Amino acid sequence: MTTATQVLNVARAELGTREQPDGSNRTKYGAWYGWDGLSWCDIFVSWVAAHAGALDIIGRCAYTPAHAAWFQAMGRWGTEPRPGAIAFFDFPDSVHRIQHVGIVERVLPKGIIQTIEGNTSSGERGSQSNGDGVYRRRRSTAYVVGYGYPDYRPAGRVVPRPASRDRTPPLLVDGVWGQKTTRRLQAVLAVPVTGRLDDRTRRALQARVGVRTDGKWGPVTRRALQARLGVHQDGAWGRGTVRALQRRLNAGRL
Repeated sequence: MTTATQVLNVARAELGTREQPDGSNRTKYGAWYGWDGLSWCDIFVSWVAAHAGALDIIGRCAYTPAHAAWFQAMGRWGTEPRPGAIAFFDFPDSVHRIQHVGIVERVLPKGIIQTIEGNTSSGERGSQSNGDGVYRRRRSTAYVVGYGYPDYRPAGRVVPRPASRDRTPPLLVDGVWGQKTTRRLQAVLAVPVTGRLDDRTRRALQARVGVRTDGKWGPVTRRALQARLGVHQDGAWGRGTVRALQRRLNAGRL
């Protein structure tokens, strides 16, 4: 498992990185994610998580409301700022409840947090949720909707485990893929939790297992998932594969 310090060190190394060209939303983070040229604050958080070995506890997402929902579904959500927590923002000029995200670096007095954020501006001028680079910012906690708490490995002064643990009942490992399995899969993939194996879920799963994200549930995708689960790679969708998936989802990772 990863520590908060490891995640923050990866984020600190990116300070000052800017879009190329300015105003294009084109970055190495978007290229890595496969969605370059779009707003990339959450993609930056996902990139940091991947390069710190923490995707399983931070998630891989480009849409901030879905990312917040993932933390909520995992029982790792609250309103207390902590170093290493993922802060979800609602700025006054926005029509959306959550439209920006950053990583808490320090908790300061008088309701202020210091964060590292991507796709923001370096000062008060310019867009705070669709800026030009990676910057260290100081934000009022009044703008924070809530915090996601990654399940970091304790090491020195890092994020403690939240008092409320994940109380989601474990999946029954029966080899039957039903709505509960789909919902847990969606939570782990940080996509909207609908209980339906829709195109967005299939594409997110394909991205996770490293195959073409075409939304087709064919043998290539099934074999790649079987390889990730460590089961026989026959491209079929038998009970053994589903049981292995359910066990992995019960552990909160894929």
